Amino acid sequence: MAAPSVFGLVSLSPSPVQSVSPRMNLYWKMARYLSGEPEHRELMKMTFESDAQLQAEISLLFSQYAACIDNDRLEKWPEFFVEQCFYKIQSRENHDRKLPISAMECDSKNMLVDRIVSLREANIFAEHMYRHIISIPLILSKSENEIATQTNYLVISTLQSGISHIFSAGRYQDRLVRIDGQLKFVERIVIFDTNSIRTQIVTPI
Repeated sequence: MAAPSVFGLVSLSPSPVQSVSPRMNLYWKMARYLSGEPEHRELMKMTFESDAQLQAEISLLFSQYAACIDNDRLEKWPEFFVEQCFYKIQSRENHDRKLPISAMECDSKNMLVDRIVSLREANIFAEHMYRHIISIPLILSKSENEIATQTNYLVISTLQSGISHIFSAGRYQDRLVRIDGQLKFVERIVIFDTNSIRTQIVTPI
């Protein structure tokens, strides 16, 4: 007779003919982990550590991305993306309604470079500095080839006068890949909640 599990079940393994959903499969793994079986404890420990390490790596990438913009090292900004990438800044209303209208859109790394060249040489705007505040990334999905995340952000803008105001608040929706051991953006969609933008969006968010 099988010993009862920590969940009051008669077995710590599903029947060979039983169809198990991904969620139920996780429950079985948790039951085995809590039951004290050494091999399952080690497996769960490795999974937890792997997820924590990945989240820390993504958080570091996002912090470096924000620092690049906040410290006006914009020429380095395109290096966070792969060659065939997609970057868009769009209002939440247009995004939810699936409208194509956006405040900024680039579909390659070369376009990102052109955007910065234009900002430096052609655009006329009041001098300002940004300061990003970013939440811990939420990993939505991951595979061997790609990671999907969502992250909340807040951008404070400060003019030369020293007056600061909230420039933009919203979320990032990202797709990441690993190139030569480094995570890079395949896609970054900036979805802003702020209804009224005080100045034209010329600098990446």
